[in-house]
Amino acid sequence: MGKGEIKRKVIHFACTLIPVGVHYLPIDLSRNILMALLLVAFLVEAARKTLPFFRDLFMRLLGGMLRDYEVRGITGATYLLLSATFVTFLFSKNIAVLSLLFLTVGDASATVFGRARGKKKIYKDKTLEGTAAFFLTSLLVALALRYEPLQVRIAGVVVATLLEVFNTKIDDNLLLPVGSALGMIAAKKFYP
Repeated sequence: MGKGEIKRKVIHFACTLIPVGVHYLPIDLSRNILMALLLVAFLVEAARKTLPFFRDLFMRLLGGMLRDYEVRGITGATYLLLSATFVTFLFSKNIAVLSLLFLTVGDASATVFGRARGKKKIYKDKTLEGTAAFFLTSLLVALALRYEPLQVRIAGVVVATLLEVFNTKIDDNLLLPVGSALGMIAAKKFYP
C-alpha cells in the first residue's frame, strides 16, 4: 500500500469525527455544519475544474491521495460530505450515526486489511480478508452503539458489507451510508 493510500485511510478514519459530532451536537447544528462543509467542498470541486492555478495547487497538495477517477471527477471527500448531509436530513440521528460509522470505520479497515493481508479474491479487487475486516469492525460498531434493536443494526452491517463488496458504479462514500441507512429503515419494519 502506497503512502498516498495510507494517508487516504488515515483521513477516512479521522472522518469518524463526523458521526461523533452528529452524535454529540444538536441535530440542527450538525446539519448546518455539514451543509457549510458541503458548500466548501462544492466550491473546491468547481475551483479545481475551472481555475488552473487552483487545480495545480490542489494536485500538489492532495494529488497523491486521489484515485484516477477522482482526478477527473468528484473526490471521495465531497461524496462523504454529501452522504453525511443526506443521511442526517433524511434519517434519525441514530441511523445517521451508525451508517456513517460503518463507512468511516468499516471501509478504511477493509482497505487496510484487504491490501495488507488479502489473499482470496471474492469479487473483482475485493478480498475475503478485507470484507471480513469491514464486516467485523462494522459489527463491533453496531454492538457497541445500542441505538436501535440488534436486528436493525445487524441489517445495516450486512447491507453495508454487501454494498462494499459488490458496488462497482457509485462512489462508496455516498452509497454505503445511504444504503445501510435504508437497510436499517427496512429492518425496522420487521423489528420495531
